[in-house]
Amino acid sequence: MDEVNIFLSKDLVLEANPDVNLSDYYSDLLLKFLIKHLKKTNFKPLSALEIGTGRGYVSLVLAKSFPSLKKIIATDIDHHAISLAQK
Repeated sequence: MDEVNIFLSKDLVLEANPDVNLSDYYSDLLLKFLIKHLKKTNFKPLSALEIGTGRGYVSLVLAKSFPSLKKIIATDIDHHAISLAQK
């Protein structure tokens, strides 16, 4: 596991399924940059929308990073992904 992934997901335990894409290094790199930038600007989001949620990794990282989030909508067209994200 690389340093960026450890930074974002060290406290998250997510179920895996071969039918659902896992978050990768580039997703973590983008999330790390986004979170750092938003916190630097003192942005306090109230809601978020994740399209193509997969197992819900991005939504969970955002929820942990921004306690101000009151509502997160995560959606996917793959029923395997939705089942995993709901767990």
